[in-house]
Amino acid sequence: MQSHLPDSQTSRPWRRTASKTVLAYILVAGIWVLCLDIGLVWLVDDPGWLIRWQAAKDILFICATALMLFLYLQRLLRRQSEADEAFRTIQRGTAGTIGQDYFQFLTRNLPGLLDTKICFIGEWDRAPDTLKILAGYPDEFVQVLHEYPLQGTPCRQILTSGQEAVLTAEELQKYPSANLLKCPEITSYFGVPLLNPVGQPIGLLVSLSGKKSQRSGQTLRILQSFAARASSELGRVLSEWRNQEQFTQFATLFDSLSAAIYVADMETYELLYVNRFAEDTFGKGWRGEKCFAYFQEGLEEECEFCTNRSLLVDGQPGPVISWEFRNTSNNRWYQCLDKSIRWTDGRLVRLEIALDITARKEMEQVKEELLSAVSHEMRTPLTAIVGFAELLLEEEGLPDHVMQHLQTIFNESEKMTELINTFLELRRLKSDQARVEYQPLNVKALLRHGVNSARECTERHDINVNCPADLQVFGNDKELRQVVAKLLSNACRFSPEGGAINLDAWQDGEEAIIRVEDFGIGIPPEEHEQIFEHFHRLDRGNRRRTGGTGLGLSLVKEAVTLHGGRVWVESRPGHGSRFFVALPCRSEQPQQIQGS
Repeated sequence: MQSHLPDSQTSRPWRRTASKTVLAYILVAGIWVLCLDIGLVWLVDDPGWLIRWQAAKDILFICATALMLFLYLQRLLRRQSEADEAFRTIQRGTAGTIGQDYFQFLTRNLPGLLDTKICFIGEWDRAPDTLKILAGYPDEFVQVLHEYPLQGTPCRQILTSGQEAVLTAEELQKYPSANLLKCPEITSYFGVPLLNPVGQPIGLLVSLSGKKSQRSGQTLRILQSFAARASSELGRVLSEWRNQEQFTQFATLFDSLSAAIYVADMETYELLYVNRFAEDTFGKGWRGEKCFAYFQEGLEEECEFCTNRSLLVDGQPGPVISWEFRNTSNNRWYQCLDKSIRWTDGRLVRLEIALDITARKEMEQVKEELLSAVSHEMRTPLTAIVGFAELLLEEEGLPDHVMQHLQTIFNESEKMTELINTFLELRRLKSDQARVEYQPLNVKALLRHGVNSARECTERHDINVNCPADLQVFGNDKELRQVVAKLLSNACRFSPEGGAINLDAWQDGEEAIIRVEDFGIGIPPEEHEQIFEHFHRLDRGNRRRTGGTGLGLSLVKEAVTLHGGRVWVESRPGHGSRFFVALPCRSEQPQQIQGS
């Protein structure tokens, strides 16, 4: 086997041919001249005629030699011109083709250029160690050897070494187990590896000849010239196959989910993928459709709630966005998870997973209606209990133990009434977000009223108020008073031994900041977010001592959010807590916040 043939080796056949031609010419010319000169000397005695005949002989020799040289060069140049034209034809034909079409055109036209019998391109499948024939000539060859085992073949040696090779008929006999070479008509083998960008073999370009070639070097160089483009095309085809295989795997996974999953272009809104669940729900005619036209009823432009603008951060894919909405096409509720990703062609697309939560929403609605009904129905007997307990407490002459029991009934009934009122107010804030009775409010007056309304605070708590007299916010007076009162009650409740409670307010840019600070038992860091959830209470082994319903901070968060503000806490166990409320410090009503 000859690998990486140098110029001295590839030009040897041409040198041998040239040497044979020169030797034949010298021999023929020598015999011609010698025989004629001797014959003329024997036949012509007159020196004058001898000179004339010798001149005629020389002219005839020159003409015959020129004619032979002309015919030889004409044949040589015609063959070279045909080869050049065939080479240009292949180049022109492959310029506008890619992938499998490129392989087919190349393997069908190379045999004519190289004067070979068989030509094929194959992909190296390393796992079973086989060569998968992608294209070849003649067609019968591809049909018989669609997947070619490499064990004991020169193809494997080329792929493992990564070097091109030329084999003669004698060298081919070293591979008796190669089915490809058992044909007696195969006498020459030319193979060039196809390499990926890092230089690793991924395939093979092979041409087999049925006669001893005198142009093995030229044949190999032609194969090498096409191998670079073939390597690039094979790498692209393999990449597309891998992407398609991964896409098929993900599509199979998505089709098994009971959720609507789709991919849409973020600029044109054209649907690029829809899973089976979405097809069964919204119809199969999604190809070429816009996402808003396919999923919504009667829409001709993008949805008002479209999340495209929120999915990008500085032009790049951002975090996942979760939201809920009621579909106008089937009136069902969906929880949507949206994410911007790069599609296979590099463009930005929106991937959305929509879970049907209609059953959950209906259950929540039933629960809300039931709780509301129960709460309203409980207010009537509780009002009677509080009223009668208060009336009995004013009676004189009742035994002390009876008065103690009546006081307990009165206190617990008031707590139950407060719980119901807080729950109903929280439900109102969540369901009815209309902004009514909004007006400029003096923050210092809000803080003072909150101090007077905080039921949990006692004489043991020293409440200090520090606020500029002219600091104002725009909002609902009743709701913001509740916010301050709930935060103060919470601070006093978690300072059971009493102590200082600081109530401060100041302006920070376009926000008014209210801070409620206590020096009580504190809150663990892992519960800083959970304390604002419904019915969440700190589990510190002293729940009876601190009490609470778990709704106060939820109401605070809902009211502050409705005002376009924010609330957060800073706290450590044993070092007290500081609750912050930031409200827009504006002279006009802030814009309505849209719910999901």
